[in-house]
Amino acid sequence: MGAGVAGDATGWTGLLPGFVLAGLAVGIISPALAAAMVAALPVERSGMSSGITNTARQLGIAVGVAGLGAIFRHQADAAAGLPGLAAGLDAVLVAVALIAVVSVVPSWLLLGRLSSPISSPEPSEAARAAAPR
Repeated sequence: MGAGVAGDATGWTGLLPGFVLAGLAVGIISPALAAAMVAALPVERSGMSSGITNTARQLGIAVGVAGLGAIFRHQADAAAGLPGLAAGLDAVLVAVALIAVVSVVPSWLLLGRLSSPISSPEPSEAARAAAPR
């Protein structure tokens, strides 16, 4: 999987397209994620929502780097040179894909129970007629 990519470019330039794509993806998802998390609770608790979101993100980054780094190191040490690098990257990509697939089920179940806090129903004709002008 990673062996074909490693031979196409030399040095850091071979990694540049992936870094640019990852940076764009994080830049696009971060504001939407922050808005969704803050909107999930009443305005009085928006600070708590933001704090929980950032704490969970930092914890996920730390645990993810440690866990995926251990998987990479274990696989990369099994073979020397580029084959070891490719084996380590392949193992990390498989682990991330499995985590993503397994995470879909609880996310879907949890999100299914929530109603959208952003949308509010339109007032009925009777309510509009009774409202003072």
